[in-house]
Amino acid sequence: MVRFGADYPAGFLTGFRAAFAGHQPADLPPPGEWACLGRVLDMFALSDLVTRPAGNPVADQAAGQIRRWVADDVPDSGTSALHPPSP
Repeated sequence: MVRFGADYPAGFLTGFRAAFAGHQPADLPPPGEWACLGRVLDMFALSDLVTRPAGNPVADQAAGQIRRWVADDVPDSGTSALHPPSP
């Protein structure tokens, strides 16, 4: 849900992260680097999308995202998806 977060309306990511964090199993300890780990794992899903024929807008968007993450490092906002920043 957060891979193309810049394309979503303002407040969507904050709301998603808060809802996600609020509905975790009580006995599931969150990894400290959850946001970064989630994005790295998401690259596997994105890599499947880039196998679509050339010129496919979804494949192009996925390829662009992977290129940005490889060139600029996988972003980490400093907060995990499980623990959103306080308002």
